[in-house]
Amino acid sequence: MSVLLRIFVVLVFSASMLFAKTSVSGKVTAADGGVPAMAHVHLAHADGSIYKPLISERVDGDGAFKFDIDGSGNYMLFITAVDHYGLQIPLPLDGEGAIKLNVRLQHYRYGDLKNVKILGDWNKFRFSAAQPMEKQADGTWLFELKSDKPEVGYQLINVEATGHSVNGTAQDGFAYDGGGDYISVISVKGGQARIVFDPSGLKRSAEPARVTFDNSPALQKIYDLYAVSIKNSDAINRKMRAYKKEHGSTDGFTTDWDEYLRLYDAYLNDPDGEVRRFAAVLYARPAVLAQRKSALEKIVSLVPYDDPFWSYAPEALVDVYTGLSEEGGDELFAHIERIASERARGIVLISAGMKAMMDGDKQKLTGIYRQLKAGYANNPEFDYYLRMFDPNQRIARGKEVPAFEVKLIDSDRTVSNRSLLGSYYLMDFWAVWCGPCRAEMPNLHKAWEKYKGASFKILSLSFDPRVSDVEKYRKGEWPMPWLHTFVEGGFRSDLAKAFEVRGIPKPVLVGPDGKIVAVGIQLRGENLDKTLKRVLKK
Repeated sequence: MSVLLRIFVVLVFSASMLFAKTSVSGKVTAADGGVPAMAHVHLAHADGSIYKPLISERVDGDGAFKFDIDGSGNYMLFITAVDHYGLQIPLPLDGEGAIKLNVRLQHYRYGDLKNVKILGDWNKFRFSAAQPMEKQADGTWLFELKSDKPEVGYQLINVEATGHSVNGTAQDGFAYDGGGDYISVISVKGGQARIVFDPSGLKRSAEPARVTFDNSPALQKIYDLYAVSIKNSDAINRKMRAYKKEHGSTDGFTTDWDEYLRLYDAYLNDPDGEVRRFAAVLYARPAVLAQRKSALEKIVSLVPYDDPFWSYAPEALVDVYTGLSEEGGDELFAHIERIASERARGIVLISAGMKAMMDGDKQKLTGIYRQLKAGYANNPEFDYYLRMFDPNQRIARGKEVPAFEVKLIDSDRTVSNRSLLGSYYLMDFWAVWCGPCRAEMPNLHKAWEKYKGASFKILSLSFDPRVSDVEKYRKGEWPMPWLHTFVEGGFRSDLAKAFEVRGIPKPVLVGPDGKIVAVGIQLRGENLDKTLKRVLKK
């Protein structure tokens, strides 16, 4: 073959690879076998997000969809529909010409419907501003709203069993909310919107979701494995939550790990290399929790840190390597440029930043902050850590706590940064409406019982709409027997600005000299006791 002919062949082959397209088509079916009232397909990179998809299209009236993907790569296909849970389908593509699949969705599961609330475009769909609906004698729920707009959009909470905000049963149309759920749209008549929620109109079906590929056995195995891993993860999480509720932490948690690990065995030995690699990254979480070093070694042999398949489980990469050795995190950080998954690289930076923060290595932390800002400044997932690592923030270890004085809820007393000098005190910015704040209650109560006294105090600062919300909450399971204040204006208050509170919970530990000792993640979950134990030396 002549040189010119060889060049021509190479160019043609390269061009065919460059312009190769994979056609993805299929049909979306409701749980009852019909067509959903509205449904969409969304395509994102495997370590991307449904919030910023590469493709987002509404399915046809008969549930059909079709789109093309340029080239190969690792993707995630999201299917969303009115009245149904969203579904995620892994799509690692190596240049296959056409993929056809059929998707049957699962109806929402509904709760006890005792305290139905509504949120909408009139309050920017803020959970904290959700308003109660009024239960009627006929079992329906009513909410009436004055509006000068031709229509309003709304969603309901305390309806779906796991806490989703979902569409209602009354609407003149629907709109996709950009995050996996749907908004009911209702017409305004005479300046009044009358919204009725009728539980008898809820579609209930126990039919599970199902995905079938017509022409790709490997993708079918990968989806089946993914479905198994989700079920596996949910079961482990339920057991861990129950254990934590009983014991106050997950220290000492164990289960029959072999039961979970066996679910992956056949896939790890599959003749298809992509199936094996995909199985390995999903195998990581139970292997890490079980502390099985042999399993971790097998994972790394199948998918080393530079394998693109870590895009499907980027949060597990650090856990696998640190599970193998104490230096595993340092190894990943040293080779961060070779990690193919963008999200995994960000998580490695966060892990290294947390270690630098705990070690008090300000120089290293500043460098990590610059790397994180350069690559992830426009990614909301990393905002929390960018603020935490920011060397210019006022609320940081070693800095003076801002001056403050607040009135306690249940007395005429006030406390201030001056009156608390001489003691360690934990400032806990929180709210009853904040789920992650409530999740910290077992840790806070355990810390209070262990360390309370003249040398340690807790001051909870509520961002709730009403003081009565705090008083009612404290009469329940978590009495919070320490100092409390109510922050008028919440996030808009001068206090919130002084303490750089952009999200809650935000814990701040202050030392006897009035200087900040620790902030944020160092004081959440099991880290709270570790930090207090180190600081208070108890």
